[in-house]
Amino acid sequence: MHGDICPWNLLIDPETDTIQLFDFNSSAKLGWEGDDDPDHNHEFAYDKDRNDVKFVIFTIFEIITRELKFRATWEPHELDESMEMKMPVWDKHADVPLDCPVEEFRRVLETWVKERAEKDKTVDHFSKASEPLEWPALRTEPDLVSLGQYLRVLGTHRARFVGAGKEYIRWERPATKAMPLPAGQRLLATGEIVGGDGDGDDGDAATGRSGRR
Repeated sequence: MHGDICPWNLLIDPETDTIQLFDFNSSAKLGWEGDDDPDHNHEFAYDKDRNDVKFVIFTIFEIITRELKFRATWEPHELDESMEMKMPVWDKHADVPLDCPVEEFRRVLETWVKERAEKDKTVDHFSKASEPLEWPALRTEPDLVSLGQYLRVLGTHRARFVGAGKEYIRWERPATKAMPLPAGQRLLATGEIVGGDGDGDDGDAATGRSGRR
């Protein structure tokens, strides 16, 4: 279950007429209670109030009408798909191009919702799916650094990882004086600068000195 289907989590390719769904931060396996590791306290457990069918209904309504009042007003557990399904008319926004009448979209949506309701009667747990997904348990949180009597920071200094022989992400931000980058150069996710005459080897001017990770 994605858990957060909405217009701003969709990418549409107009050339291939395909949709990509992203941002799986709220995803969970259907019926799953989450990691039983005490360090994670059942994080990413299934939340029935984030039902994908319900959120698909809201998403299609929002795309057609550009009306976000429901999700802007109520929390997921307060949202009810009947808010929109029982509306006699969905007023299409003037700037929204559609290739068929709104009524046809609603007819297809209602048919799909009924089909999913029948399927959900038998598949009420991810393990019952034809191709159930599995993923590894969450990793334990990084060490906590105590700064004084009251402040505890989630994280640690890189030097502690180096001294303990632990792995860490090697990422160096460009020095402030190196920004913005000259035309033709790009900053990679690794922190490396590529392009230009130096092809990433710009010395100290292209390397930051951040001590936290």
